[in-house]
Amino acid sequence: HGSIVRYQDPSLWSLYRGYLAGGTLALGVISLMWGLLLQRAGRRRVELSLDERLKFESLLSELSASLIHISLNDLDEEIGRGLRRIGEFLKVDRANLHEYVADGAIVRISWAVEGVEPLSRVMEPGQFPWATEQLRGGHIVRFSRLDELPEHAGIDRGSYQKSGTQSDLSLPLGAGDALLGVLSFDAVRAERMWSDELLPRLKLLSEVFAGALER
Repeated sequence: HGSIVRYQDPSLWSLYRGYLAGGTLALGVISLMWGLLLQRAGRRRVELSLDERLKFESLLSELSASLIHISLNDLDEEIGRGLRRIGEFLKVDRANLHEYVADGAIVRISWAVEGVEPLSRVMEPGQFPWATEQLRGGHIVRFSRLDELPEHAGIDRGSYQKSGTQSDLSLPLGAGDALLGVLSFDAVRAERMWSDELLPRLKLLSEVFAGALER
């Protein structure tokens, strides 16, 4: 009792509390700045998405009007112009409109970027048996890599390879016996991912081209 401690080792807190307090403050500032950057990036993505959607809707409206009011003699030329605009908007290598006729399917119009060959107009029967079955059932055919095709789609895989297609997105224009044709987009120079949010827009687009084929 009554003893005096003359030499007591200082605690870590007393030695480094200035550093610890400064470090905590710095971490708080960094976290705040990081949160603001993430918020800004998220807002920017929303703005870009909205701007892209508005541009697509405007393009869709223009295409619909042009294909409705064009004369039948100029229809193919207008379809080709529309495929080019859509292809450039989507940044794909090739955009195609296939038409089903009595003897099978033909490539009515094929647009491609410079350096990529458009599809041949004549399609051999049985080139895409698996894809045709899917499309007649009203399903979209979509793959980013040829390896994604099912094992029993070997004939289709060979046909895609022959045409240089690495990734494909095909939408049916009608279904079953009423299948008028197919609207397809190809990636040739590099593989391409097809986002889910793109599908509803392209379904609207397919209705426009289905109306053109009906004419």
